[in-house]
Amino acid sequence: MDRIAAILSNVRTQLAERVPELACVDKDRGQLACEVPPVEWPCALLDVENVDYTQEGGGRQMADVQLTITVADRGPAPASELPAEPEDACRILGLLGKIHRSLHRFAAGDYAPLSCTNLRKVGTDSSYECYRLTCRTAFEVGCDTGATTSRIQDVRLRME
Repeated sequence: MDRIAAILSNVRTQLAERVPELACVDKDRGQLACEVPPVEWPCALLDVENVDYTQEGGGRQMADVQLTITVADRGPAPASELPAEPEDACRILGLLGKIHRSLHRFAAGDYAPLSCTNLRKVGTDSSYECYRLTCRTAFEVGCDTGATTSRIQDVRLRME
């Protein structure tokens, strides 16, 4: 799991450097589920959605990692308030484009470059608007189970 933590750390650093408009880049720990989300806006919350392992032989595996970047910003002003500037209403879309350009084909370690595979809107409530960008990467895992292996050198059959 150290490599997955390293990937998340690399992605966090990349977003902090390449998308300075993000006020908060953090591990997703359910912050947006709180009544008053403990984040600064706009934010990007990172998590591992899924890891699939395939067997490569010799104890090696390939880990196919699916990362999610949840991007949220304050929602549009209620209709009773003055209309927002068009630029403000679409700010999150500009951020998503910049995040996509920063992460697609990004790699900073011994893993395959990230590939952005999906973007979907996951919610709008009265206080914020939210999208989830999915990226995939992969790396090889050499498993050492600690078990020893032995080879059969000689087989003798005795027939009676």
